[in-house]
Amino acid sequence: MGAASGIGRGVAERLLRDGAQVVAVDRDADGLESLSGSEPIVADLTDPGDRARVAATSGITHLVNSA
Repeated sequence: MGAASGIGRGVAERLLRDGAQVVAVDRDADGLESLSGSEPIVADLTDPGDRARVAATSGITHLVNSA
């Protein structure tokens, strides 16, 4: 789980409503697609390559780690 559902999605939606730029990460591509206004990244953070790809995303200043 990540930004596509549950608490992670709720936090992402709130941040978007408050005007934040959100990079939303989850394994669930369909769930991320329905989170409009975010920059979606489909990734499995248990995979070292995916973690590196997400970490290389520029401009990230805050992290919400939600599982």
